[in-house]
Amino acid sequence: MSNKKAFNVKDKAKFYGWVALLSTVRTSVGFPMEQPLEISKTIWQAEPCHRNEFALVKSIYSRFGFAGFYRGALANYTRIAIKSLYRYPLLMLCQGIFDRIFPGMERSAKSLALVKGLTAFSVANIESVIVCPLERIKVFFMTRTVFKGGYFQYLKANSHFLTRELFRGLWIHMLRQNVSWFVWLETDAWTKMHIRRKYNIDPYKQTIPFRLMLPLALVTSVVNVLAVMPFDMVKTNLQKEKPESVIKLLKTYAKGSNVKYFFVGWRLRLLQYFIQNVFTMNMLETMEIQYRKLKQKYIATKQSKD
Repeated sequence: MSNKKAFNVKDKAKFYGWVALLSTVRTSVGFPMEQPLEISKTIWQAEPCHRNEFALVKSIYSRFGFAGFYRGALANYTRIAIKSLYRYPLLMLCQGIFDRIFPGMERSAKSLALVKGLTAFSVANIESVIVCPLERIKVFFMTRTVFKGGYFQYLKANSHFLTRELFRGLWIHMLRQNVSWFVWLETDAWTKMHIRRKYNIDPYKQTIPFRLMLPLALVTSVVNVLAVMPFDMVKTNLQKEKPESVIKLLKTYAKGSNVKYFFVGWRLRLLQYFIQNVFTMNMLETMEIQYRKLKQKYIATKQSKD
C-alpha cells in the first residue's frame, strides 16, 4: 500500500469514527426530550380525534400514566442509536463520493444542489431498508391497545411471516425518507450558503455562529415539517397495531377540510425537528469543515509526493 493511500485510509477512518461518536453522544443527550414528543406525535397520527396537544397529553396520561410517554422507548432508542452510528458517516461518505464526481460544491450553487440531492437519495434508500423493521416495532408498541406482550413475544407471534411484518410500510417509509433527506440537505445547504456569503464566512476555516444557526434551524424545521408530515401520517397508519389501507386513508382524509388530519401533530414535530436541527446543523457544519480540511490536506500531501 502506498503512503498516499495509507494516509487517505487512516485519516478517513479517524474522521468517520469521530463522526459516529459525536452523533451517538447527541442521540443520548437528546433522547429523554425527544421520546415524549415522538410518542405524542405518533399516537395523534394514529388517533386524529384529539382536539389539541393538551387533550392528547391528558388522554395518554389517563390511559397509561406517566410511563405511557415512554411506551416503545427501547425500540425507539435502538432505532436512533443504530442510525447515529452509520447515518452521518454514511452521509459524509456519500457526499465525498459525489463531491469528487461533481467538484466545486463550495463555489457553485448548481453543483451544491446536485451533490446534496444525490447524497439525499443514496442515504435515504439505504437507511430505509436498515431502519424500517425498527420503525415498525416502534410504531406498533407506541400505538398498541390489544397486544400485551413484550418485544420477544411480538417477534415469536409473527415468526412465520416476520419479514413481511417487519417491513410493513417499507415503500411509504422509503418515500418519506427521500422527501425528508432531500428537503433537509437542500434547505440546510441553501440557507448556509447565503449566510456565508452575507457575513463573509470562510467555508474552509470558520463555522457559522450559533446565533445564526438558530434561525436556520427554524427555517429548515418548518420546511421539513410541511413536506414530510403527510407521508409520516400515512406511514404511521400503515405500521400501527391495527393498520389501515392507503385507499381508506385517502378516502377519509384527502378531501375538503379533512386534509388537515395529514398534519396532525405538526407543532410537536416542529419542536422535535427544531431540537434535532439545533444539534445536527451545528454538527454537520463542523463535520463538513473537518472534511474540507481533510481533503485539502490529502491534496497537498499528494502534490508533495508527486
